[in-house]
Amino acid sequence: VIGCRRMNHITLSSPLRIRELQMKPLLVLLLVCVSTTVFCQSKATLFKNYQVSYFGKSGFHPGIKTSASIYELSWSRKQDKQFNVSPMVGLYYHKGNHTGIFAGTEASYRVIYEKGFTWELYGGVAYLRTLLAGQTYEVDSQGEVSQVPLAGSNQFMPSIGIGFGKQNRQWKKLERIYGRVGGYFQYPYNTKWLSNLNVEAGVSFKTKK
Repeated sequence: VIGCRRMNHITLSSPLRIRELQMKPLLVLLLVCVSTTVFCQSKATLFKNYQVSYFGKSGFHPGIKTSASIYELSWSRKQDKQFNVSPMVGLYYHKGNHTGIFAGTEASYRVIYEKGFTWELYGGVAYLRTLLAGQTYEVDSQGEVSQVPLAGSNQFMPSIGIGFGKQNRQWKKLERIYGRVGGYFQYPYNTKWLSNLNVEAGVSFKTKK
C-alpha cells in the first residue's frame, strides 16, 4: 500500500471473517472448561495445593504459570499414586514477536516413590490469546487501512508432557519441587496447527485444610 505508514503486519482478509475464525477455538475451550468444572464440583472437593513455575516457550522465551488442584485422587500399590485436575493461568513473552496469555485446565497422573522421587504425565487444554508486538494494520473491503489496537489471535492450546520432581517430607508448606518438559499446539495458526516446545521449573505448596 503506497502512502501509508510503515506496517509491521497487514491483514488482507475480511476482519469479520478473521474474528469468526478466532472465536471457534474459544467456544470449544469454554465447553471443555464448563464440563470439567461441573465434574469437579460434583465431587465437593477443595483446593489441595497450588503451584508456581517458570514457563519457558521453546525453553528461553520467559514466562510464568500458576495452577491449583481442585480434585485429587490418591491410592497406593507398591508406590503412592495421584490423579489431579487443576485450573491454570500463565503468560510468556516472545521478544519482538508477541506476548501469550493462556488459561485452561490440566490433568496429571503422578507416581511417588518411597524416598520422595516423583514422575508424572500431564495433559491439558487452554485458551491462548496472543498479542502481536509492534503496530498492526488491516485493510477493509473498501481498501481503507486502519490500525488494530491490541491485535492478536484467539487460539486453542492443547498440551502434553512429562515431569520429574522431589517430594518434600521436612517443610510443612512446601510440598514438592519439579521440572517438566512438554509441548503444546496453537490452532488456528494460518489455518493450521503450530507445535511448540516448553519447559517448566516450579514448586508446589500445600494449602490449609
